[in-house]
Amino acid sequence: MDTKHALNEDDRLEESLAIEQVARDFIEAWYSADSERIRGSLHGDLVKRSVYRDQTDERIRLRRSADADMMVGWTKEGGGSDLPEEDKTYEIEVFDHFRHIATAKVVSHKYIDYLHLAKIEGSWVIVNDLWELREGEFNDT
Repeated sequence: MDTKHALNEDDRLEESLAIEQVARDFIEAWYSADSERIRGSLHGDLVKRSVYRDQTDERIRLRRSADADMMVGWTKEGGGSDLPEEDKTYEIEVFDHFRHIATAKVVSHKYIDYLHLAKIEGSWVIVNDLWELREGEFNDT
């Protein structure tokens, strides 16, 4: 174990809460169409991906990736703000963190997002997001 960079229990809790807050900013910004808040949760080089079922051969394939500017744009256009208030639910779980990297999960009404985060210049930001619909499937269209 890297004891030189090991965190005490209080520091680990503080880091976990900071990571959870970034995930909360991400989903709450999506629900409220707050493009500046979502921008603050994302690294500029974000890669956001999902999978889809290819209708030609029924294989599961990786969708083309989205980036931070696309997420900010979609959020600005309304994001998930059109959902009824009772559907704007979410759960966040921070799986693990070590020094400057972390992984978390956001389960919202429509999606499951697995997030990779990095602590850059003292702030946690989402650098990768692999997501899928909770029900049904996206088809490549």
